[in-house]
Amino acid sequence: MDNIIGVGTTVRGDLKGPGGFRIDGTVRGAVVAEGAVVIGDKGVIEGTISARDVVVLGRVHGNITATGHLEVGPAGWVLGDVAVTSVKVHAGGVFHGASKVGDAGGEVRLKTATNPIGLLPSQVPQVPQAPVSETKAKAQQGRTLPPPVGAVPPPAPVITKSHERIAIDPVEHKPERKAAAND
Repeated sequence: MDNIIGVGTTVRGDLKGPGGFRIDGTVRGAVVAEGAVVIGDKGVIEGTISARDVVVLGRVHGNITATGHLEVGPAGWVLGDVAVTSVKVHAGGVFHGASKVGDAGGEVRLKTATNPIGLLPSQVPQVPQAPVSETKAKAQQGRTLPPPVGAVPPPAPVITKSHERIAIDPVEHKPERKAAAND
């Protein structure tokens, strides 16, 4: 590392350099580096970070932009948005924010002409709708329609009293009394 901010040191203002930074103290401001920025386990940055690679073992309260890799260690915290080429968050690490991961140019392109398995097509085929008369359509507005044939019915309603539970039999639609679970 070209520049080190030691434990117990607090910097109020921006840091900018051609190399990298190791932050074991506190920085309240932006950090801009052409190299890597490492935030040690006691380090805190309250501001944005822009660097090639960023390793967070301590805490960052701000957005991170990296042309390379972002790594959040097992005790690391990132509270902010990130835009990086790749990211790894270790078990125990925390990341809260939005992320853009991928091509540093901001555009991710599929490398094949067809969609890989598991990806949805770009256009969802439209299912033809049966024509509905205007009168029937107006009559259905605001009404809940029955489920389609073959749909799973909702569970039977359960009414609980202090000493018994009443369940409605879904086949015969008759009440069925059972002892409550807490009796």
